Amino acid sequence: MRYSALSKMKDKMQYIIMIFAIVFALGLQMLTTFGTSSLEGNEADLIALLQNSVGNISTLLSSIMFFTYPASLALGSSNVLYSILWMILFLIASSIGLLLFLMVGEKTYIKGILGKPQLKLNKRKEEKVEIKEEKNNLFFNLVSNEWKTMWRSPSFNMNLISSVIIIPIIVFFSFAAAFVAEEEVGIGELLLGLKEMVNFKEGYAMVFLIAILSFFTSFSMIAPTAISRDGKNAWFNKVVPIKTMTIINAKVFWGIVLGYAPIVFITLIGLFIGLFNIIELLLVNIPLFFLVVLCNYLGICIDLKRPKLEWDDENAAVKNNMNG
Repeated sequence: MRYSALSKMKDKMQYIIMIFAIVFALGLQMLTTFGTSSLEGNEADLIALLQNSVGNISTLLSSIMFFTYPASLALGSSNVLYSILWMILFLIASSIGLLLFLMVGEKTYIKGILGKPQLKLNKRKEEKVEIKEEKNNLFFNLVSNEWKTMWRSPSFNMNLISSVIIIPIIVFFSFAAAFVAEEEVGIGELLLGLKEMVNFKEGYAMVFLIAILSFFTSFSMIAPTAISRDGKNAWFNKVVPIKTMTIINAKVFWGIVLGYAPIVFITLIGLFIGLFNIIELLLVNIPLFFLVVLCNYLGICIDLKRPKLEWDDENAAVKNNMNG
């Protein structure tokens, strides 16, 4: 804080952390899925692998957090006297470390919070303000404002826009990886298996597919948090001279679009790889469109009835909101 201007990169850091978390989770899942499947039936190798992994992690952590080494010796020693002596040494080392942190923190960290950064900041560029003619269509103006609010805020973007795109990809990727690892088949055989499963000659097959795809429509939290996101300014929706349904339709618009987008994307891929034809694609997409519309209007009705308006952090308006 005192010696750098990293606080200005707070929004970018949230995106970096999100990407890292996704890559780490997928990598860990791939490692466990393919690692355990390759060692299946050979429990001795699996136990040896786990022991080596835990041992390597312990050695790595002991080298990084060297002050925990006496504590590990205290726990691992069979001699009670040695265990007590090592634990006393650990407590002394921890106390010295705590005092050092207090001294450094008082001289740098606390002053960094209270004082101004010593970094020379670049001069701000003067922004040119262009006055544009106001469009006559209030609905599209409201829709545009809703999008800008969600897009510019990292918290809203990650919880409302990015999640709709990323979660279906993760679910599909996880399913494909687990199926390939368990059945030991290739991508071509996986596609053939899907074609056999998606067979519209049976009446229940289409209903079953619609039920599965409807799961992907539930990731959009835009409509159930539309009023809550306004926070303490939600009262303005009551006094602004715009029809109530125009405001509600504008707030629901992006929920319908982003809730329906994964369905269109998945079904177009299915059409491309030959799972079904154009007629079958329409027969699946049309009911799902009305389902998305119904769910979004139901969601905003719940948020109108019990909005979460008291929040200090944008994450709380979405993550801690049970309306979705």
